[in-house]
Order: sequence, then C-alpha cells, then structure tokens
Amino acid sequence: MTVEAEGLASRVTPFPVTASKYSALHPVAGGGLVWLRWPISGALGETFANPNDPSERPTLEHFSLAKAKKSELVDHLDWFRVSGDGTRLVLLDEGDLRAVPATEAGDSDSTTWIDLRRILHQADPAAEWRQAYAEAGRLIRDYFWEPHMCGIDWDGVLAQYRPLVERVASPDEFADLLREVLGELGTSHAYVSPARRNEGPAHYQRWQGLLGANFVRRDGRWVVRRILPGDSSDSRARSPLAGTGIREGAVLTHVDGRPVDPVAGPYPLLAGAGGTTVELTFAPAEGEGPARRVAVVPLVDDRPLRYQDWVAKRREVVRELSGGRCGYLHIPDMGGSGWAQFNRDLRMEVSRPR
Repeated sequence: MTVEAEGLASRVTPFPVTASKYSALHPVAGGGLVWLRWPISGALGETFANPNDPSERPTLEHFSLAKAKKSELVDHLDWFRVSGDGTRLVLLDEGDLRAVPATEAGDSDSTTWIDLRRILHQADPAAEWRQAYAEAGRLIRDYFWEPHMCGIDWDGVLAQYRPLVERVASPDEFADLLREVLGELGTSHAYVSPARRNEGPAHYQRWQGLLGANFVRRDGRWVVRRILPGDSSDSRARSPLAGTGIREGAVLTHVDGRPVDPVAGPYPLLAGAGGTTVELTFAPAEGEGPARRVAVVPLVDDRPLRYQDWVAKRREVVRELSGGRCGYLHIPDMGGSGWAQFNRDLRMEVSRPR
C-alpha cells in the first residue's frame, strides 16, 4: 500500500455517524470497523468523591466501509475484544463472556458462551507481587511526563522499597506500598488503583452505614454535635438525619433496638447498614421527655456530603470577612465533576460586588 502524504488532510472524510462519545476503534474482517458508542449525559459533580462510580454502559456498533452503513451489534455491554483473525468478538457483559460474529448481531446458533468456571489457575501471590512491582517501576519510567524523571534516581527508589515487597501479605498492602513508591516522585496524576476482587457472594459485600453527622462522647453517651445540612443540588450530598426532627445535643441510645455501647459508640451497630433502613432511638438533648425513634437510610459514602459542607463553611467565612462583598468558588478537579461544581455556584458568586 502506498500513501500519498501530500494533501492528506484535505482528503479526510468523516464517518457518517451522529455526534457522540466513541472509543475502542478496531478493524474486523470483511472491511469493517467496530467501536463503542457511549451515551452523552450531564454531570452533577458526584464523581469528585466517588471516582469509581460506573457510568452508563456503551453500545457496540459495526461500520461497513464498502456499504458506508452502520449497524448495532450489542445494545449494552461492558467491554469487548477482537479475535486474531478479526472474524469474532469476545464480549464481556455483566460478568458473562460470549463469542459472537464480528460483522452481525449474534444469535443462538452463532453465539458461543464461555464458562470461566472451567478455567483453573494456580497463583503464587508473592511471585505475582514481585513481578507487578517490577512492571510498575518500568511503566512509570517509560511513561513519566519528564524524560529524566525530574532528576530522581528512580532505580535507587525502586531498590530502596523492594525489600518491603517480601513482607506484603495482601493486595491492599501491595497497593499501599506502590503509593509510597510513587510518592517519591512528588508529582500529581500518579495513582494506584487496587485490583477489584470478589470477596464472597454479593450479599456478604455490605457497606458500612454513615449518618452524615458528627458525634461526641460525653459521660459514656454519644451526643449529636452537628448534623450536616446536605446540598440538594448534589444528589450524593444527602443528609440522613436532616429533616427528621433530631436536633444537635440529642443522644443516640439505640440502633435497631440495640443499645449503643458507651465506649465503641454506634458505628459497630451500623456495620453493613449502608443503603438499608435502620431505626435510631434518640433521647432529648435536655435529658427529659420521651425518646424519639426515626427511620433513616444510612449513606455508604459521606464524602460528597462532607465536601459540600466544607465548601459551604468556607463560603461563610469569605462572606463574613468581606462583609458580603466577595464570592467564593471551589473547583475540585478539571474533569466533568469539577466543571459541574464550578457551574453549581457560579452565577450567585459572581453577582457579588467584588
């Protein structure tokens, strides 16, 4: 094949597809292409505190170069790979694997289901961690943003921490070790994401319940010191106790009828209660009067709630120090969530005199 480079830019022809988000472009047999089309949606800023939230799933599409025609192969899936000869696709869909034709939607006759339970793998975790440590070191070296590693003796850093690899006893410990190693770079955008492992059936994977409130222990009683107000513009910044009639100073005495331990507090009783309904019993702040019982749904993650509260408190400080003349904006990141947070308060804050 000969490619005439001169004037190439003027001969580019766009694919006749609608504007959207596309990824994973691959050639397949028969002169065609496959790709993933992702739905376009807005952002409310939830991903700042929970970056692992899954977005909507993509659609797998096929494009015939000869016919200039697009067709949909799979409505929704998680990911796919193309076979070596380009004739088949292996699809991952909610944990299930299947192989289908690369040019048309598969049916019961052309689909081959892959049973992963028949695959046996004997692992040596210690050997895997040694290999992973070496691979992580090479990846950082090869893809670091500055060719000379900002003057850092990277081989020396790896050698310094390498003895600790032999003491690693779990995937979480290995991830912590890599974070310490990357910390020696003193740079941003260098992350470690622990491998996701299924620790038993789904009904055993239950989240800690969080009440979106600060408690303080006084004379063996757990007193509500502050209830975070929440922010209705952020769907994740929900406050479980807001609107229940519980006030600061109330004493939490029981969780689902079980007494709160004077030392351990309510948190052991909220283990596995995230996203479920629990009954809380409170004694009044003054210590007199009937107890009050409320049903709430504890949060599985209160970081969005506490983040919005953090922003609101700093805005109050700016208002006070400036006599109401200055506005305050906080941008947590430069992604969609940061843009959403920027626009959440922009109009109100720029309306200030200064």
